[in-house]
Amino acid sequence: MATSTTLRTSAAKLLEFIQDRFASPLLHAPFGASCPCTMVTNQDNMVVGYAVGDLRYGENPPRFEGELRHYFSDRHWADPVVQGIKPFSPRSTERTLLTLWLMTPERIAVTLTAFTREAEQTTVQIMGCEGNVLYGIGPGIGAQSPSASYLISIIAPLALPG
Repeated sequence: MATSTTLRTSAAKLLEFIQDRFASPLLHAPFGASCPCTMVTNQDNMVVGYAVGDLRYGENPPRFEGELRHYFSDRHWADPVVQGIKPFSPRSTERTLLTLWLMTPERIAVTLTAFTREAEQTTVQIMGCEGNVLYGIGPGIGAQSPSASYLISIIAPLALPG
């Protein structure tokens, strides 16, 4: 009984997330809208990644899409200020295209395209959401890895200055 209630609650939260994002009047404003986005990945090969950027709304099909700057824990750099070797090198990032599109009024899909790996595409299976955060699983991106977990945070649309 608790599992059934949890699944209904999760589905309701995902539906609310979709309606808050895709039904916003800001999407159809003269200058469009953008949504700040962050993504964190944890791959089964012990590589952690994080990505930041903005998503823009597009139609046919309804979607949010944008390029994120993707940092990885296995890419190190020498920090001259703190003096030491640090993960997540800002000199060794990848561009990742994140597309979040509306499959049905109650279901969204997420596709990631890594530009520096011959346009390698990864599909993330969204398991649910909590607040502004979607969570899901799929193959790793960046370093070749068969599985990874994903957390994608998307703030509701913000009007562009105009």
